[in-house]
Amino acid sequence: MLRANLWVEKGLVNDLIGTVLCIIYCANQGPPALPAFVVCIFPNYTGPTFLPEHPNSFPVIPIKCTWTSGHAPLSRTGIPLDLAWGLTIHKSQGLTMAKAVIDIGQHEMTAGIKFVALSSSKHQ
Repeated sequence: MLRANLWVEKGLVNDLIGTVLCIIYCANQGPPALPAFVVCIFPNYTGPTFLPEHPNSFPVIPIKCTWTSGHAPLSRTGIPLDLAWGLTIHKSQGLTMAKAVIDIGQHEMTAGIKFVALSSSKHQ
C-alpha cells in the first residue's frame, strides 16, 4: 500500500494498493540498508511504465519527512510503502477492493463497523 501522494494526476495516491515486483539496492549494498527504490505495479497508475515488460510499473524511491518535536528538528527517510495483505477495518475505510475476506467476529466494538467492512468491496 502506497503511503504518500506521489503523482496524484497519474493515480499514485495515498492508500493505493499494488504489488512489489522487485527491490533494488545501490551497488555493494543490501539489507539492512535502505533500498535505492522498490519497483511496484499499481493497476490504477496511468503514467509511463518503468519496465516495458511490466505495464503499470513504477519505482518508489525513499522520501525524507521532517518535523519538529518541542524545539528539536527531527527527520526520517523511508520507502512510503506498507504491507497490505491484512488490513484493519479502519485502514480499509474509504477503499474499494475487488475482493475481501472479512472476519467480522461475534460482536461489534463500534456501531457500524461491520457495515464499513462489508461496504468496502465491489458488489457484483
